[in-house]
Amino acid sequence: VFSLEVNSTHHLDSGRCYRNIMSIFTYNLIIFTVFAANLCQGQDINANPLPIKVLEATEIAEVNPHITFALNKNTLWTLEEAKTKEFITPENKYHFGVTDSTVWLKFQVSNQGSNIKKMFLELANPVINHMQVFQLDSPDPRITKTGSNVAYNKRKYPYRNHAALLILSPHETQDILVAVSSKNTMNLPLTLKSPELMANQQNQMNQLFGFYFGAIFLVATLAILMFLLQKQISYLYYLGLVSFLHITLIPYIFGINHAYILPNTDNIGFYVTSLG
Repeated sequence: VFSLEVNSTHHLDSGRCYRNIMSIFTYNLIIFTVFAANLCQGQDINANPLPIKVLEATEIAEVNPHITFALNKNTLWTLEEAKTKEFITPENKYHFGVTDSTVWLKFQVSNQGSNIKKMFLELANPVINHMQVFQLDSPDPRITKTGSNVAYNKRKYPYRNHAALLILSPHETQDILVAVSSKNTMNLPLTLKSPELMANQQNQMNQLFGFYFGAIFLVATLAILMFLLQKQISYLYYLGLVSFLHITLIPYIFGINHAYILPNTDNIGFYVTSLG
C-alpha cells in the first residue's frame, strides 16, 4: 500500500510538472506570435524611404538607409522600363550577395539650400564591374557610366572609387537611379560626398599607399638579394607572390593602381580579379 501511495504521488507530481511546463511553453509561444505579428506590421517592404536632405554645408551623407531596389534578372532594362518597375525596401541595404542579375537602386535627394549643390555619389567598392547613375531632374537625364570594366582613362571622374557627380537644384527633390552589375560580390556602400572631401580622401589614400609600396619594394629587394646569396629558387617564388599579390591584386581591390595597370584597356578589372 505504501508503494502504491508513493507511486500515485509521483505520478501526480509528474503530471503537475508537465502541465506547468506546457503552460509556460504556450505562454511564450503566444508572446512570440504577438511580437512577430507586430514586427511584420511595422515593416512595410513597399514603404518609400525619406529623401536625403542636403544643406549648403553638407560634406557627407549616407545613402543606403534611403534606398529601394529592384532586381533585373534578364535583359538589361532601359531607363524607361526601370521607371515602371516596382521598387521595394531590401532586407539588407548594403549587401546583395553574388548574382548575375543587375541590381537597380532608387533614392531621392532634397537640396534644402538656396544655391546649386554639387555632390559626388561614391560607391566604395572599386572592383564592381559596371555602374550607371541616372539623375532624373529633366526630360534628358544625366547619365554617368563607370565601373572596373571601364578603362580608367575613359572614366569621367578619375577617383579610386566609382563616382558620379550630382548637380542638385535648390529647393528641389530629385530621383536618382543606379544600375549595378558585377561578377564579384555585390557589396554596395553608397555615400554622397562634396568634391572637396572626395579630393582630400583621394590624396590621403595615395599617400598611405605610397608608404605601402615602399615597404613592398624593400621586401622584394630583400628576396632578390637572398636568392643571389643562397641560390634557392624559393626566393624567386616568393618574389613572384609579393609582386602579384601586393603590387597588383591588393592595390587593385582598393582602387589604387587602376591608373597604372593598362589604364586604356576595358574589362581589365574582370581579368585581374579572376586571375587573383
